[in-house]
Amino acid sequence: YKEILDQHKNPKVISLVAGIRSKKYINFDKKIEFLRAMPNTSSKHGLGITAVFNSSFTKNNLKKVIIFLNKVGIVITVDKESKIDTFTGIIGSGPAYFFHLLKSYERKLLTISNGDKKMVNEVMSNLMKGVGMSIEKNTNLDNLITAVASKKGTTEAGLKYFKSNKLGNIFEKGLNTAINRSKEISLISKSRDIVFILTIGLIIQEPLYWELFQEPPTL
Repeated sequence: YKEILDQHKNPKVISLVAGIRSKKYINFDKKIEFLRAMPNTSSKHGLGITAVFNSSFTKNNLKKVIIFLNKVGIVITVDKESKIDTFTGIIGSGPAYFFHLLKSYERKLLTISNGDKKMVNEVMSNLMKGVGMSIEKNTNLDNLITAVASKKGTTEAGLKYFKSNKLGNIFEKGLNTAINRSKEISLISKSRDIVFILTIGLIIQEPLYWELFQEPPTL
């Protein structure tokens, strides 16, 4: 990071690292334009969700960054840096939670598809795509549940079991645990070297520079 500051006058810098606060970067050079961006892994499919906290980018340059990040999904701007921790715990880590839940579907589906893993993957993919499209058309999740769950039917039976065993509470506690871990990493990182930096070429009209000083912390 220090080398970037030495080689480039007043660079526009984006950090993609979980847990390293903006203050640590800016303390090296208060003249830089700096922001934090936290993407999730779905960005590689063009369906990413990226949180952005702007420390010192100008409005014009911030707009350019958001346009750039929108190419791989959608962007959420947060007004407090602490909200990055919440985002990391629920969205940055989010895909893994769904993959974990889908493992139960996978086990059941393998029994009815005679072990055809390819078919099972296609079924789970369609299931998730259908859920996503339903959410896009109807923002009320309770209405979507009601549309599927008929009185005294199979869906209602499953939902009652989940509710009686407080699955929602367990899941929320898991999210809170991840959020708290993100906050812990932020505290630990205060004593660590800066990890990962992106100098954005779209703004400074130079090549895109990636500097990796050590492995970024795993989400």
